[in-house]
Amino acid sequence: MERWSRPSTPWSRDEPAPGLAERLDRLARLRSIVADNEERFRQAISADFGHRSAVETTIAETMLLFSEIRHATKHLKGWMAPQRVATALQFLPARNRLMPQPLGVVGIIAPWNYPLQLTLAPAIGALAAGNRVLIKPSELTPHFSALLKETVAARFDSTEVLVTGVEEEIAEAFARLPFDHLVFTGSTPVGRLVAEAAGRNRRDFGLLRCARNDEKKMQGE
Repeated sequence: MERWSRPSTPWSRDEPAPGLAERLDRLARLRSIVADNEERFRQAISADFGHRSAVETTIAETMLLFSEIRHATKHLKGWMAPQRVATALQFLPARNRLMPQPLGVVGIIAPWNYPLQLTLAPAIGALAAGNRVLIKPSELTPHFSALLKETVAARFDSTEVLVTGVEEEIAEAFARLPFDHLVFTGSTPVGRLVAEAAGRNRRDFGLLRCARNDEKKMQGE
């Protein structure tokens, strides 16, 4: 499991933070995954549920993701810009600037109920903030999880975004990895276990957060 959070190719804080063009490219590739495979995702999710309305998947999952990516793309340049902050009197005439920086590696533990939206929405914020992403889909949505792994691998290098399997041993070890930020969406009992595991590594984590709210957190502010 350790190799998934620290691949053989050095990255995270060992490399310069990705610039605006690289982040926009990653967001565009993420959008193309959803846009080019929208019907396949609808069918996979419906197969996992026994049946689910295609209209519900479109409205509650794909349309929301397109909106989030559009919002991030529009505002990303401003989010990355240094921010002026007040300087205490004793430090004048010095000036202070807040420089947003990526945290490094963001782990996402996804739920089953809206698997596409609740998996990729946090990834949008993480990629916009310049992080790398490791995703653990739900074992309760095997068709969707397999399709997500396939489509992400086709568009992203494994040092940018990686989707794990859903085997039990992976699920147990995932939360114990030394992520720089861990995003979990799910039940309260499982959330307590995730928080406990993340706390052992003294890692930051977010529970039930959406991508837009996590943007500043993932930049280390």
